[in-house]
Amino acid sequence: MAAAMQVFMASGYHGARMRVIAQKANTNLALLNYYFRSKENLFKTVCSKFIDKMYSRLSKSFTTQTTLAESIASLVCTYIDALLETEELPLFMVNILAQHPELFLQTFQKKNFIPNLFQNFFEQVESEVAQGRIQNIQPSELLLNCISLCVFPFIAAPKLKCAFGLQAADFRELMLRRKTQIVPFILNAIYIPNPLPSPPVSFSSDTASEKP
Repeated sequence: MAAAMQVFMASGYHGARMRVIAQKANTNLALLNYYFRSKENLFKTVCSKFIDKMYSRLSKSFTTQTTLAESIASLVCTYIDALLETEELPLFMVNILAQHPELFLQTFQKKNFIPNLFQNFFEQVESEVAQGRIQNIQPSELLLNCISLCVFPFIAAPKLKCAFGLQAADFRELMLRRKTQIVPFILNAIYIPNPLPSPPVSFSSDTASEKP
């Protein structure tokens, strides 16, 4: 799976070759074809593994949060930590969705995990709106805002690195700092003043430690 993901990201879906994947995985082409039958099946399997991994991480750290502020912090940290492990993945997915949306969407739709995964978050948003604590915003729109703030810099990474003269280590540090900046930004945008909730104290990271 790791070898296939690397080749797909480096060469794109059309440019990827099963023979190259087999060589990178230290196996033979016949065995690879025996298990997966086609490049399309292999790609769908890679997508399925990625979706399962993201679901597991989000479910573990996101669905048990007791407050909306904690849920937002957990969502942001989980997404950025996951993307830092494979920085090229968001741009690759954008290209696939633009060129071959059916390949990814068929796999994604079969999982059907969105309602269960974000149900707790949606209920928290609706409760805060009903109590007049936050702006009248649809839960799906707030979720979209949170994810976009995390994912877009990775999609635009080549341009950002060029525009700001960032090396790989600089970009990584920038993304780690964003974990401590995105959450207060979102909370200040949605909560009605007096008082704003205190952001969660800990912005934990499985990837690295942030600088203050």
